[in-house]
Amino acid sequence: MEEIKCLAQAQCSERYPTLSEREELQSEIKWVLNGMLPHGSGIDADWIISFKNKSNKIYISNSYHHMNEDGYYDGWSDFTVIINLLGNEYFKLVFNGTESQRLAKKYDIRDYLESYLFECLEDYMN
Repeated sequence: MEEIKCLAQAQCSERYPTLSEREELQSEIKWVLNGMLPHGSGIDADWIISFKNKSNKIYISNSYHHMNEDGYYDGWSDFTVIINLLGNEYFKLVFNGTESQRLAKKYDIRDYLESYLFECLEDYMN
């Protein structure tokens, strides 16, 4: 997407776009991402998309709702996907907090979430 590259280059350059230009670009990116990000299948919360000033990264956060072998919910793993717009490592999944990390390891969901989210965002990152 051209808007994404424009935002990344503008935020990392000497001349930053005005606040309204940056907010407009970020709003467009959020709209596109919200259409691509999954809902359901354990991802049951609302997506939070944020940007850091002077950064080439987009932070996308949500929670995974774990279900045990008896079919009962067993807690949440909060996670963040970091998209690096200008670097070699485009995509990184991070579990936020010790309880989220413990549940993610217990239910072995890292590979599933990484594959699922990367597939959803693949067109966006190319």
